[in-house]
Amino acid sequence: MESYTNGKGHLVLMFDPPRGSTATWPNWKKLVKTLGVTLHDGIVLDFQQAYSSPQFVVGQVNDISAHPILRSIGSNNQVVLPGVIPMQTITPAPPSLSVTPLFNSSEQSQSVLPDKSGSAHTEAGPFVLSAAIERTQSGKLAAQPKTSVTEGMRTVVMGNASFITDDIFNRFANGPFFLGAVNWAVGNDALVSIPPKEPVANTINLTAPAQRFVAFFALLVLPILCLL
Repeated sequence: MESYTNGKGHLVLMFDPPRGSTATWPNWKKLVKTLGVTLHDGIVLDFQQAYSSPQFVVGQVNDISAHPILRSIGSNNQVVLPGVIPMQTITPAPPSLSVTPLFNSSEQSQSVLPDKSGSAHTEAGPFVLSAAIERTQSGKLAAQPKTSVTEGMRTVVMGNASFITDDIFNRFANGPFFLGAVNWAVGNDALVSIPPKEPVANTINLTAPAQRFVAFFALLVLPILCLL
């Protein structure tokens, strides 16, 4: 896998907190670290940016121009992450790599890791929730060819995978963000754009007498007129 990322690989890596165990993927941690991101154990609880509970962390974007992926979320600048693993970017970034955090937790967030004794180890935030990595040339972003698909290495690392499940995919900007991340990672930059607005449904609210009149007219008057 490292040879793939050292070349021209395109990856979207999504991690969910492990269930029933505190052991988490040493090989994946090693791979992610070579990409300029440190993957920690535990789960992020955010007491400032949360949806329904501190475990449902809201990744909020203040500037969609910070990275091309963020254009996909449009004016709805929030992505809900139900159970996210804490991450940090490595400073300075590994040579020839550009690492851009996409979402961060708030200053009030903390990571919680239960241990065998029943207590929990906590660490103060903020944490990186998602990051985009791209191969660079001499410290600058690699020039993109005039084709629909880029030739350089691109990877998106997310500390959560459940945000694209059926029950939450269409909430906030979860769906557009995921599709934008995939399109950017594979190099289809032209498809990373602000999604179309949902059509507005026009409705008419009728009073009870008006409803009775419409029903009477449709069931009696119109058939009689047709017979005449």
